[in-house]
Amino acid sequence: AILAPTLRLALAGHPASHRLPFDMDTVRDFLATTSPWSTQVVVENRATTPVLVYLARSHTEPTADNAVEHCVPPRETYPISSGWLNEPRATLLIRTKPNEAKVVRVPHSGRIFVDLAPQGLNVESPDVADITDYDDPHAVPGLDTMPMVMRKESFQTEGQQPEEDAAPPELAPASEDVRIIGAASDLR
Repeated sequence: AILAPTLRLALAGHPASHRLPFDMDTVRDFLATTSPWSTQVVVENRATTPVLVYLARSHTEPTADNAVEHCVPPRETYPISSGWLNEPRATLLIRTKPNEAKVVRVPHSGRIFVDLAPQGLNVESPDVADITDYDDPHAVPGLDTMPMVMRKESFQTEGQQPEEDAAPPELAPASEDVRIIGAASDLR
């Protein structure tokens, strides 16, 4: 958080400083990944569906909008590296139920386990991790689990529409010239 204003101040005298050719979030992410102070955590997804995990850039006010998205594959162990300056724990956001999200603060070499639950996901840690409820769960995107789909529940909120349902695909009009290979007429 201190590096971004310092970089802006250093470039303030430069004639092109009013239009930097790079995004400050990109610079901050690069500095965080090359920081000598980093926290390595492991997310073990024991679910059969992928899980979205958001590595927050701010430990004091974590939001999914100001975070790095990680998609943890099903039944995989996934490492996440978090560079830090003030807070040595990685701050993660995970949507766990249609009306619930968790803030998970994990120390270096900490592990978190994600399992299927009847209403969504269950997050736990065998290590000293701080797992608390997030104040605005609808602001944290998530991927629906199969038990949720079976009960017609979703992480999508009103007004949101899944990308695959955004617009139905246009179909070409049927033509009499179309021949289906393997149809009964081909067996004669």
